[in-house]
Amino acid sequence: MNKPGIKKNIPYLAAFLSAAAILVVAFVIKNANIRRQELPVTVTSATEIVTAPRTETTSDFPTLPPVTEDKAIPPEDESSSLLGYTEDFLSDSHSVDGIVLVSKTVSYPVFSGDGPVETINRSVRGAALTLSSVTQTEKEEADDEFAFSGVSGIAFEGITHVTGYTTIQKNSALSVLFETVVLNGGANTHVTHRALCFDVRNGNVISLDQFTGRDKDTVLSFVKSRFRALISSEPDIYYDNATEMLDISLSLYDFYITDTGVAVFIKSGEISPAAYGDATVDISFEEL
Repeated sequence: MNKPGIKKNIPYLAAFLSAAAILVVAFVIKNANIRRQELPVTVTSATEIVTAPRTETTSDFPTLPPVTEDKAIPPEDESSSLLGYTEDFLSDSHSVDGIVLVSKTVSYPVFSGDGPVETINRSVRGAALTLSSVTQTEKEEADDEFAFSGVSGIAFEGITHVTGYTTIQKNSALSVLFETVVLNGGANTHVTHRALCFDVRNGNVISLDQFTGRDKDTVLSFVKSRFRALISSEPDIYYDNATEMLDISLSLYDFYITDTGVAVFIKSGEISPAAYGDATVDISFEEL
């Protein structure tokens, strides 16, 4: 015999379970959004890659001392007109028996305008040529993977490098940032960067100490303090000896101009796994 009390409560029970399910879904979505904010993505034409967090400008960080050398890019200098540019491409590949194992495509800017643009263009094309060339090591590694796929039966999908660029000019300083998306089958994808900064008045490539007008040791000490703070903020992302590696890695640091200052980065794989991308700190123009 059925109990009428249970039948009567079934609609209320169903409503309660539905409401609970909605709350659980909302909680999951909310936490997913929070996670995406903690690890911002670099959006490229090919994919979206999770990159290591960047530090934000704060008064808690040490500041650089006043300029002592007359070689900085004057922030108020508006004598240099903006350079125009067109786009060109370079490509290279490595094949075995007609099967492409590695391919690289690089787009890069060709500048035009007043000043020593030919000097700038030679440097930019040289960087693009390096990025577009398949190295002997890459060929040998691809050959090994292809041979292993034939034995194991695992399909070899090939390795693709696609490089784009962004440019930004701040008065007499010009940045070219190359971003390479490396696709190695399925979810095996990562991003690497290469940056160049020029003084458009003479076409020379400039370093961060030249950009700021301060001696190199002072600038490196300042940048190291920023990276130490970055490592401390997310210790699980970085290698256990990341702080000790700063002295070595900063010899290879790159920087590029942003709308609000400069971004200094250590290439992926140096102080954290390559999957997290470059380790980057932002420094405002006010601090420079």
